[in-house]
Amino acid sequence: SNRVHLQQNFLVPHPGGGFDSENKMTFKVRHRSMMRAFTTVTTEVDVGFSITEDGNPLHHLVTESGIEKMSAILNNDKTYVFTITYSADFALLDPCTSWNFEFEIAPIDTFIPEECTPILPPSLIWWMQSGI
Repeated sequence: SNRVHLQQNFLVPHPGGGFDSENKMTFKVRHRSMMRAFTTVTTEVDVGFSITEDGNPLHHLVTESGIEKMSAILNNDKTYVFTITYSADFALLDPCTSWNFEFEIAPIDTFIPEECTPILPPSLIWWMQSGI
């Protein structure tokens, strides 16, 4: 399949001490695709995302204020490394601490029909009654 979508609670990798830990995922896509990653912030662990394309940092969108979110356009024939960084006081962190993660890669449709029929929302109709 050319599409990946997962959403699940995962255990935070627990190195036993220190303040940072990371997981790396290396992959390629067959078609130009949109990638997105999402998690809500936990109080125990700060989770961050980054991605490189052929070893170079890839421009991506990150939103903060209680949410860690990333989206990026991926091109075929490139090697990507998606990194998840965990920051916490691992000496005090419960080894069963989990976090919720959603990750998706989906091909971008490049076909645009020559003639498009616009689909618009219906116009609003206001009914007015006297005496109300």
